[in-house]
Amino acid sequence: QLLAGVFMVIMGVNMLGIFPWLRKFQPRLPRALSSLINREKGRSNSPLIVGLLNGLMPCGPLQAMQLYALSTGSPFRGAVSMLLFSLGTVPLMFGLGALSSLLSKKFTRKVMTAGAVLVTVLGLTMFSQGFALSGFAGLSFTEGAATESVIVDGVQFVSSTLASGAYPKITVQAGIPVKWTIDAPKGSINGCNNRLQIPEYGLEYKFQTGENIIEFTPTETGKIPYSCWMGMIRSSITVVEAGAETPPATVPANVSIPTDNVAVAELITAPDGSNATSQEVTIALTDDGYSPAIVVVQADVETAWVIDVDSTADSNFSFLVPIYGVYEELNLGENGFYLFPSESFEFSNGDNSFYGYVAVVEDLETADTDAIRREVSAFQTLIYPPDTFLNNGAVPSCHRPQDGEEY
Repeated sequence: QLLAGVFMVIMGVNMLGIFPWLRKFQPRLPRALSSLINREKGRSNSPLIVGLLNGLMPCGPLQAMQLYALSTGSPFRGAVSMLLFSLGTVPLMFGLGALSSLLSKKFTRKVMTAGAVLVTVLGLTMFSQGFALSGFAGLSFTEGAATESVIVDGVQFVSSTLASGAYPKITVQAGIPVKWTIDAPKGSINGCNNRLQIPEYGLEYKFQTGENIIEFTPTETGKIPYSCWMGMIRSSITVVEAGAETPPATVPANVSIPTDNVAVAELITAPDGSNATSQEVTIALTDDGYSPAIVVVQADVETAWVIDVDSTADSNFSFLVPIYGVYEELNLGENGFYLFPSESFEFSNGDNSFYGYVAVVEDLETADTDAIRREVSAFQTLIYPPDTFLNNGAVPSCHRPQDGEEY
């Protein structure tokens, strides 16, 4: 995936025509084979044969898909991706061919530019995934909460729960066998998180609904990154010296979450009104805390969450979401975040003096706000150690629009 990502970026840039000298790095067919194909195309009267031979000719989009198919590491997935690509090009190529006489050169250039940008973005994404799968630690905002091991009869036992969009962090001791039990509730396994890879230990595990057990023996201390098979969901295993005292993962914050007001997200449905495509919710952060402090959203729906900061306190310009490992610096005014919520979670300001709670429900229309208030009243707020937050405010979250972008 690393090599495929590099070549796809090169092809995308070449399609844009920005750096002509990069063309010498683009993969090409051997000259003899290319000449042979061109001669056969010239002699053939069959559109089918010409079309099949065109499939071997080098072009940016086709090479991009060929590289993607190779990067999957599976003959079946590679074949399916190429089949879908070929089927997907049929209506577009037919339509462009039929309308070519009506389209201006300016429009054609715009289409090529858009395609080049997409190839470049796909290449960068693939490079990032390959970087994670190679065992390098990378920034991620899909980590779950940290869990420490318990040693019984010379074996370290760790228990975690699989979430649809996050892997748990665990802390274990070096030199002691680990038995890691991961519970996968019904509906928690999807196409991305279904297979876990730990390159450092040469482990690959495919999840099944129910109890999953992963066993290994850590030998060296440090932070061991691991990810899903696509490299998109990432987390880490912290290995400490055997017998070393580790600080508690969390301590009680002894801060109550106000339950007087509840912000219920507004669903945005498809044009035909058939289903919800996204949801939006806005809360304020003042010198007195979050208002409302309780947010209710629907599970597994893209969420645009806006926090409007109207405060002068320094601690209110930081935002912590432990379940995602996010520590963000906020700006005065509106700050937007995007997420696909799958489970309820807490959030707080920088010094943990104010807390809020996001309640994730199956259906907003049937949500019981009184029951949610009672749930939040009994909720114990926690202070998490610094290593819970991967970026510690150093870089923007991948869920947050950058300066100048619209929410």
